[in-house]
Amino acid sequence: MGKLFGSEPSVESKHSLLSSLLTQTQCISDLWNLDVLGITGTAYRQTAKELEEETTKYFNETLCINAEGRYEVALPWVVGNFSLPENRKLVEKSLMSTKRKLMASGKLEVYGEVFDNWLNLGIIEKIPQGEIGGAHYLPHRPVIKSGSTTSIRPVFNVSSHVLGSSSLNDCLSTGPNLIEIIPTILNRFRRNNIGVTSDIEKAFLEISIREKDRDYLRLLWLGKYDLQRV
Repeated sequence: MGKLFGSEPSVESKHSLLSSLLTQTQCISDLWNLDVLGITGTAYRQTAKELEEETTKYFNETLCINAEGRYEVALPWVVGNFSLPENRKLVEKSLMSTKRKLMASGKLEVYGEVFDNWLNLGIIEKIPQGEIGGAHYLPHRPVIKSGSTTSIRPVFNVSSHVLGSSSLNDCLSTGPNLIEIIPTILNRFRRNNIGVTSDIEKAFLEISIREKDRDYLRLLWLGKYDLQRV
């Protein structure tokens, strides 16, 4: 064919770009949140620093040794008008779901032994029947880790909340960002010729909670001889 005379035919070009990101939980965002790494703007650092100082001051003022000889602390409440509603019914449903899964895996009795052990050690206490209402309960689930000294342990969901209300996590200060001081700790550890490490059994559970704050940390478990009774 020879040369064509006239205007060149127009050619349309279309492009489509689709981007999608699916995360299992929101916690994955911590991988790129700079504030987790201690890299933030000046104004944010000043505000966060003030909150850290207030939290540390409050901790030091409320820390004490109780009559049992154990350290006792208060929950680090943040300033604000937060309210934690009665959520027993919600946590009961979660407990029944956990019970079914434990029965299916044959771990129900072993999981219950953890709470029995806590009760014997004074880590948890039973609530009188007349005081079961008007409190905030924490749902829990088992984490099974074979080969560990504690093969099964409860993990509490402090982010659980009634629709339209705050969770316990929303009401508590996170405290200082300890990630920032890791290099300092490692340098101090290398200062001398010999480094010593140790492990305190159930270290966090050995710390007592101030009595007026305990109603925000309640848990539910099944009757020992009646799996239908909470």
